[in-house]
Amino acid sequence: MNKMIWYDEHKDGDDMNILIVCNNGCSSSVLVKRLNNELMASGLSKKHYIDHAQFMFMYQQKQPYDIIMLCPQTYHEWLMMKKDDIKDIPIYMIPPKLFVSFDIEKMLEDGEDAIHQFKSDHKNPVFFPGEEAYMKNRRSVSYRKFKENKKNI
Repeated sequence: MNKMIWYDEHKDGDDMNILIVCNNGCSSSVLVKRLNNELMASGLSKKHYIDHAQFMFMYQQKQPYDIIMLCPQTYHEWLMMKKDDIKDIPIYMIPPKLFVSFDIEKMLEDGEDAIHQFKSDHKNPVFFPGEEAYMKNRRSVSYRKFKENKKNI
């Protein structure tokens, strides 16, 4: 496979360029439209860039991305994919309940945390501790908020 994704070395607090990927481009386009509307409403549209692509075309994207977020329905395609194809950019599987929340704050927090974790271990896909069994993940808040809530229980 011809790898053409550019990786923009992300630093904490920087703008974030996100590519959201699904099987056919439909659900990722709906999610991206909704998230971009939230970015504009919150005044963050100049700080972050979010785009979408079909799973089979994600290698052909020419925009520099900090992270690729995969929609839940791409999980099985990811399992069949040759994992060595993408080593230089974090791949994050969006938890199903988080995906349907359409919440930009939660997505950005998970994106930042996934990038940070990838910098330390360079493992794809990025799973937060305790979430390796992806299909059992029922989290509907960002991982950082989930961790905070667990501490307070």
